[in-house]
Amino acid sequence: MAKSLSKQRSKEIGKSGTNIFDGFITGEEYNQDLVGRRAYEIYDEMRRSNATVRAVLSAIKLPVISAVWGVQAASSDPKDEEVAKFVEYNLTKILKWRAFLSEALTHLDFGFAVFECVWGVQEVDGIPRVVVKKLAFRKQTTISKWVQEDGKPGVTQWTHQGERFSIPADQLLVITNQQEGDNYEGVSVLRSAYQHWYIMKNLYKIDAIGHERQALGVVRIQHPSNADGKDIERAEEAARNLRANEEAFIRQPEGWAIEFMDMKAGTLKDIEPSLNHHDRQISKNVLAQWLEIGAQGSSGTLAASGDQSRLFDLANKAVADNIAAEVTEQVVKQLVDSNFNVTEYPTVVAEQVGKEDLTTLSSVVKTLIDAKVLTPSDADEAYLRKLIRLPKAEEGEERRVVDGTPAPAQADGEQEADEDQEIGDAPADDVKANRAMRARFLSASRTMKRLLEKSLYGPTDKD
Repeated sequence: MAKSLSKQRSKEIGKSGTNIFDGFITGEEYNQDLVGRRAYEIYDEMRRSNATVRAVLSAIKLPVISAVWGVQAASSDPKDEEVAKFVEYNLTKILKWRAFLSEALTHLDFGFAVFECVWGVQEVDGIPRVVVKKLAFRKQTTISKWVQEDGKPGVTQWTHQGERFSIPADQLLVITNQQEGDNYEGVSVLRSAYQHWYIMKNLYKIDAIGHERQALGVVRIQHPSNADGKDIERAEEAARNLRANEEAFIRQPEGWAIEFMDMKAGTLKDIEPSLNHHDRQISKNVLAQWLEIGAQGSSGTLAASGDQSRLFDLANKAVADNIAAEVTEQVVKQLVDSNFNVTEYPTVVAEQVGKEDLTTLSSVVKTLIDAKVLTPSDADEAYLRKLIRLPKAEEGEERRVVDGTPAPAQADGEQEADEDQEIGDAPADDVKANRAMRARFLSASRTMKRLLEKSLYGPTDKD
């Protein structure tokens, strides 16, 4: 029995420390260029203008979008299974789930993503249900305050057309990246790459100017001391037109010298090492430095790439889990409460985020089965088939071992004796049932081993 608590211990005393004044979050960013709408404009420029920024964002987002998304029931109880089935139907059939994921993942670009939940009533399996008709995306650049106009919980949206809308908190889905305290704006994954992107942006400009000047050069005009002013003006205009590619020649009067200067191009510093450094730092910012292995100016092995990409896969799984948790907390619970009388809720889950190491998996499964730590079941087979993208087993499908012969219905005589010794004085029917069950599990493990070997190494002559 839990001990009683004092009123003081049951109440929160302190504050998060996030500075929010009239719905405006302040004091979280030291660079004023990266505050508010100006920050969103810069992050948008970064993702649209830089190939590396776009590549690393795609490397994060695409595995999350292509993951296997589903809804896990609170328990194996038929009622909980019914609730989970309804929730999954709403998310995948009524809503455009893939489109939602693409918009939800912009919380990485900007630090947060806001959706308005639009509810309605619709028949599902012949029963009128309250459903989420739409998760309407509200662009980051339009979110002006983190309270409604009247100060109540929610957000105020100010569109580019000058329209203002107050959206209450119970109709919102807010997904935040790296939320600290009450800072719902979070931190963009591009924030720590901003410095490197900014330097690269200006280095590219300097490099382009240098190439333009080195390619054409600077026109040098030397005229006699008694040259006519109009002749000087004509020569200068001709030189300007030459740079603008309007004229391809200049008439040189007698006594004049008009030529291109030697720009000493060989003495200029090569900026490519600097560009490569900042380019790699942008990838490293999101743990995607393995993308640079083998690129110009870098080296590395396949093993090193694998080690680094595994950490990246874990980070991607965390991103998917964050989205799943927020959808479960802010949408699924309201959806279930509006349709069912239950105390436990299903959860949104994301599986197969990124690549699976099938070689390691098959080795682990085989080791566990051989050591009799794992007893294969139909559920195990179904999961592994799904994992390696094999079709579902057909009803009544015969299981076969690797050599192609039918799996034995029971173990050999020595094994039977051991089983009889373990079972003791159990009834004969129980003994037969136990033997059949063990034979089925043994057959399942052999089937899974064959399927994994076939997936990893290809079919054999006996297949």
